[in-house]
Amino acid sequence: MSRSNDSFATIAGGWLGTYAYQGRYASQPPERFEATFTRPDREGRFTGSILDDSPMGTADVTDGVQAGLHVRFTKIYRARHGGSGDELLPIQYEGALSEDGRFMQGVWEIVSRARGRRLKSLRIHGVWDAHRMWNEMEESEMRPEEESAARELVVG
Repeated sequence: MSRSNDSFATIAGGWLGTYAYQGRYASQPPERFEATFTRPDREGRFTGSILDDSPMGTADVTDGVQAGLHVRFTKIYRARHGGSGDELLPIQYEGALSEDGRFMQGVWEIVSRARGRRLKSLRIHGVWDAHRMWNEMEESEMRPEEESAARELVVG
């Protein structure tokens, strides 16, 4: 990563965004989410978590990779009732950070291939965007009372 000294050069930090459906599910309303990503390691790998406003709730971020301003990751919702039957298909996200690192946008996709009498395929996809709420550098420099006040302003 050529801009590793710039505190906004990585996906690390907190983000507030929306995702919207396209194609046959375009009538679904956009959903808001809050995401937190770790600082990418030397190979650009990162993890994180996402909390949706939708009933889906919390998801884990796996297989995250940042290369320059390009990012990709997998979102996997946590099982809601503790059983494997509640696990949902992974969602693939891909996108890019803006030059100043305060905004990112991209596309997402779920691809399901169910077997029955015929091979049936379901493709659900859309777009997403997010604005930086805080970055790792700002978070480590804030005193606890400043951090609480800042989060209340963003969320409030």
